[in-house]
Amino acid sequence: MAAPVDPIQLFSAAINDPPNSAQQAQTLATLREALESQPNRLPMFLSTLVGSTARAENSLLKSWMLDLLHYALSQTTLNIDARTQCEEAILLASSSLDVLESLLNEGDVTTCKVVIQCFASVYPLLFRLLCLSRQQPSARSQWETVGRAKARILDLVGAPGVNIGLKLAALKFMQRVILVQTRNAVDPRLQSKNDPNLSQCPTDHPFLKADQLEQEGVRLLQQLVTILFTSQSVDLISAIVNGWASLVEHRPIFLPFIVQTLVTWTPNALAASPSNIRSVEKTIKIMLVYISKKPQAAPHMAQINAALGQQAMRLEQLAQDERNRRAEASRKRSLPASEETGSDPKRPKIENQPEAGPSIASVLSSFDFRTLPAALIIELIIANLTALSATTLQTAVANHRQTIRSQTPADPSQLPNGEAAVPVAEPVDPLKMEIDDELDYKLDRLDSQLEEQQDPAHSRDGNAAVGFPLNLTEFAMPPPRALSESEREVLVKSSLLEMQHRAEELLRPNNKEDDSKAAGLLGKPLAAMSSLFLVRIVSRGLESPFQDEAISSSDLPVQKQRQVDRLRQSLCDFVLDNFPARAEFATMWMNEEWYNDRIQSAENPSRPPVYDVWLQKIVSGYRRKLDGKDKSFSAFLLDLPHISSTLLELLRELMSVGFTTLRELVATRPPVRSEALCILLELTTHPEKVPRNAAIITLKRWVPDVQPMDGLIREFARQMLRRLEKKVSQEPTSGAGDNATEEDGQLPAEALVQTPYLPVDLHLPAEKPQVLQYVELLFALSVKAPDLLDDIFAGYSRMDVSVQEALQDLLTPLIRSLGSGHGKLLTLLRNIRRGAESLALRVITIFTENGRPSAPLVALVKALIAERNLDARFLMPIIGEMDKADIIRHLPRVVATLNGTAEQKNIVRSVFTTIISTPSENFGTVSSNEPRVRHSELLTPAELMILLHQYEKEIGLKSAMEGIGICFSMTEVFRSEILAVVMQQIVDEPVLPVLFLRTVIQAVTTYKSLVGFVSTTLLSRLVTKRIWINPPLWEGFIRCAKAIAPASFGALVQLPKEQLREIVDKQPSLKAGLREFVLKKSGNKAKVAGFLDIFNDETPSSTESSVQRPQTPTQPPIPAVSSPTAA
Repeated sequence: MAAPVDPIQLFSAAINDPPNSAQQAQTLATLREALESQPNRLPMFLSTLVGSTARAENSLLKSWMLDLLHYALSQTTLNIDARTQCEEAILLASSSLDVLESLLNEGDVTTCKVVIQCFASVYPLLFRLLCLSRQQPSARSQWETVGRAKARILDLVGAPGVNIGLKLAALKFMQRVILVQTRNAVDPRLQSKNDPNLSQCPTDHPFLKADQLEQEGVRLLQQLVTILFTSQSVDLISAIVNGWASLVEHRPIFLPFIVQTLVTWTPNALAASPSNIRSVEKTIKIMLVYISKKPQAAPHMAQINAALGQQAMRLEQLAQDERNRRAEASRKRSLPASEETGSDPKRPKIENQPEAGPSIASVLSSFDFRTLPAALIIELIIANLTALSATTLQTAVANHRQTIRSQTPADPSQLPNGEAAVPVAEPVDPLKMEIDDELDYKLDRLDSQLEEQQDPAHSRDGNAAVGFPLNLTEFAMPPPRALSESEREVLVKSSLLEMQHRAEELLRPNNKEDDSKAAGLLGKPLAAMSSLFLVRIVSRGLESPFQDEAISSSDLPVQKQRQVDRLRQSLCDFVLDNFPARAEFATMWMNEEWYNDRIQSAENPSRPPVYDVWLQKIVSGYRRKLDGKDKSFSAFLLDLPHISSTLLELLRELMSVGFTTLRELVATRPPVRSEALCILLELTTHPEKVPRNAAIITLKRWVPDVQPMDGLIREFARQMLRRLEKKVSQEPTSGAGDNATEEDGQLPAEALVQTPYLPVDLHLPAEKPQVLQYVELLFALSVKAPDLLDDIFAGYSRMDVSVQEALQDLLTPLIRSLGSGHGKLLTLLRNIRRGAESLALRVITIFTENGRPSAPLVALVKALIAERNLDARFLMPIIGEMDKADIIRHLPRVVATLNGTAEQKNIVRSVFTTIISTPSENFGTVSSNEPRVRHSELLTPAELMILLHQYEKEIGLKSAMEGIGICFSMTEVFRSEILAVVMQQIVDEPVLPVLFLRTVIQAVTTYKSLVGFVSTTLLSRLVTKRIWINPPLWEGFIRCAKAIAPASFGALVQLPKEQLREIVDKQPSLKAGLREFVLKKSGNKAKVAGFLDIFNDETPSSTESSVQRPQTPTQPPIPAVSSPTAA
């Protein structure tokens, strides 16, 4: 792997290269690559070189430096840490901002644009730094420099003749200034480091005046609105609207103002092409749709929807104008060249001019319009009709009617060949014609054509009888021909095939634009018409069966039902064959069946409904093919006219599609809202995690702002919690009325809601997965609705112990998400209910598991302990944050909790770790000047061990022994030198603790290096303190002497003869060693003889005298010493 290139050497080489040469360009390119690969070098370059390089004349090196500056401050490809270091380096360099300001006055557009973009990145950071470090000497001058640059940049926005690129850069800078000079959240805990704003500015800042800056920010926002309504630049308007997305995201307080501005904007003042106007309209539409998805936009949805509707009408009018313009252009292109261009004004006029050419009317009369595409003909007709005024069109229609009346004889016999006059129908507005009217018109026309083909006497070929009278007032349509069952089935199947063929034609790509337009105009209405005609025949046309002599009257209803079922089954098979493409047809069919059921039930109440039967078949049939990403099925269900309970129960099992549909039904269909919401609520108790979480996510969007769903969801969650509480026995008492209620307000068991996924009664002892089914919804809602925490703490004390233990584990994610600074949670801990102490302890433990407790939490726990005398478990999480006096005062209560279990030992060990200051490795050998963190507030290891001995009565001997054993297990803290200090200080006490000698034995057992200290110093000191007068300590002395023998022989021979004889009697194994020690020791022979007499005298009298010595222990006997590992 190649060694990294040194950027300093490359920059020196670039300076030495010929200016503006290809060699210098190549060196600078290599330097740029090296800096991008080593972003930690960028701050040095920017802080030291930007001033000297940027002041130079225009050159390749200056352009390179500005490009590097833009990369460091404005490019998102650079990681956030490196970019922040670059920004801080520029701000800390006193001359950098002055250089950037001077570059704004240069005439080069590219340079000015880059500098403006750099200021847009620097301005928020400088504001934040000056808010935090207001007393720096250069702070005021930096702010004044940026203020001058800000004024210069903002002037570019409204100045005439400025390059559009500069204006857009200045506009972006203005929007950044508005974000900085407005306020975000008032609560300082909600402030973000990456969002500098006026809320972070101190009120007493020496030169940052928050009120003045806020007024300027509001004025700039008003200036943006003025530009939006008056500017003729499409780019500026689009940039303003797009820039408001960040304002909506970070400053929700301005959302009503932005909504009001966008809904009132119209393109009336914008003199631009239709395509540009359409572009601006789409930009505003996108912004309105983006705003509508924000929770804060709920009060403004009516305004937004109305504005979107008006905008759709404006876009449609633009499209219509564009079509008219194209039609006019096409009409002009189709005219002859002589008519289009007219006569040449420069051609000299001659008296004898030739006759004029053919007129436009004669040319159009001889033109074959069938050669033109159908779409073009339609556009031409619409364009010509649009060009006429309403008065001219009405006058032409009236004149044409008068002409027809004048040419029609009053007597039908006066017509040639005796033809009767055909009445002229009044014109019908095609936009007002209903589908049924259009169908009736086409059917009437088809019947008339069939009659003409069947009856030659009614034809118009001239062979009809002369003078045949035609009386239209008495005319009646002949009854339709009855179709047999097979004919009806063939008709339905052929219609289905025709619809499928037509749909395939519409979907087939066509290279000719005109043909595709014609297919779009003609094919879709005909397909919809055919679909409507077909479903109405099946749903309504078969209610009256045909008369067939082969079928008896008794078999007629059965035969009729079979016919209907077969035809409807054909429709059902057709829909299921390709449901996503035929969902609209299925919706049309179901709507017709539902409407027909209502009509028929009014006439025949006993008639069974058809809608539910076939809807169930469609849903059941497609359910096997359903894909979780298929949105057509959800849209089909939402468009149904009626949702039955059976269908809602089916949605319970459809997972993602079912959740989407149920959510929309709750939001948009009030008649079924209660049932759909009930299903979603019940699914929150599902035993499987995936459907349960999906239901909870669906319901959370309605809490806490959407009613009535919010209240219903909260009440359900509370009732699920109450079902975990113990049932109160209801014993009848005299004088109790029917309206008697529980003292604590708890609902009776029969009033609580039940779900199909939970048992009627909770099985005890409860398991954690089962408890989670009851409370997961409540926990999820508590994040958005903290008042629900009251119910958790209130109901906890009325639960079984197994349920409480499960809740303590399940609450962990919720408590961590709320944090130790959550006001509601701290209030509940401060006013904890009786019986909920274990829950409060769990909450405090969660807050302190992965870090130090906060100051408010420590103060709260200390107050609780002082007021309620809570047990020592509440002390353990926060004792490390107390001062030394409080630690010593509460230490016995903490150690007294030891009960022999490994779990409790680990807890106390963690407490010891937090309350002692670890000594350095050189403790006891050389002096150390290392700093001690909170040394005055913590205990030293020696102090902790001494306190455990001094408070052995308050703690209890057994618990104190466990605490001392924990200290011995912490070998990295309680080293041999620490134990030597402990033993030396304790032995100097006037009253020795009972456990002292046990600790000494354990110390010499753990650290053999302490044997010399104990044998020469400690035991001798105990002899002088007459240790034998305290029987428990004397017993420990004997055991210690045996443990370190023969090192203890020197101290033993200092004992009086009677005590030495007692030791020899109790520990015979020491006799031989003592004899040898005395024999080897030179000195007074009489004293040696006395010792030998003790070692050889085994008369019963001596033994009896030692046994009959009164044993009146004032303290319990010293316990046996266990190994350090066992402790």
